[in-house]
Amino acid sequence: IFVRGASMADETVSVRALTACCAHLALGAAAIIRSVASPGSGNSKEGLVDKSDEPGVGFDPQTIADRSAQHFITQGLLVVWPNLRIVGEEPEDSGGVLDSAKASSKPSFDSLNECWSDASDQLLLMSEVCVWVDPLDGTKEFTLERFDFVSTLIGITLRGRPVAGVLAEPYYF
Repeated sequence: IFVRGASMADETVSVRALTACCAHLALGAAAIIRSVASPGSGNSKEGLVDKSDEPGVGFDPQTIADRSAQHFITQGLLVVWPNLRIVGEEPEDSGGVLDSAKASSKPSFDSLNECWSDASDQLLLMSEVCVWVDPLDGTKEFTLERFDFVSTLIGITLRGRPVAGVLAEPYYF
């Protein structure tokens, strides 16, 4: 588990901007996942490790695609909101990431402007917000090249309650 962030009590964040940023980053993470393995490539096991640290739990797979997608998402969020609390599924020090995941340019915020008005946006105290990242949901399926069952999930909570979420399906483009 990766946990980062210690927000200042008076900082605020727009729900629309944060959600739009997460959508932008989820699509980028999906592209990273696709760059690791495509149907028939045999690359889906690249960088495969067992991240389980509990005896008797069984094999808990993690690949370079998991690590790289999470790195891309978390770094993209932190470029904009350095004090944002983020909880990611993958341990921060669990291995290498692809160079393409290290590009942390400022993400887009405009993707939701047409469907989410200023009037319906809310400003939240950053100290009460947490972003949850599952960079590659379905890692076992990914390693078996069952790509239809792979997704990237990002959730936003306020005081522990869900506010918004983003889902990207890397192999449905």
